[in-house]
Amino acid sequence: MRSAILIRRELADGYAFQIKSNRVSVVEVAEWVDLERKYCPFFDFQVDLHGAEGALWLSLAGREGTKQFIEEEFRSWRDIQ
Repeated sequence: MRSAILIRRELADGYAFQIKSNRVSVVEVAEWVDLERKYCPFFDFQVDLHGAEGALWLSLAGREGTKQFIEEEFRSWRDIQ
């Protein structure tokens, strides 16, 4: 998943990641979300597919402390612009 991320955007309560949809399909993202929610039920997940260009976004957010958890657990994702 990480290797398919193009852009990282900071949200008030988490992060949004634009994913190369030609590298990871929306179905694969949904499968990842389904697995991840079992281990992190405090996450709010949002998968967005936009327009003809097919921009695929995955947002991870949640209650207080979730953003800091994402920063720690997804530390290697920090270098993504």
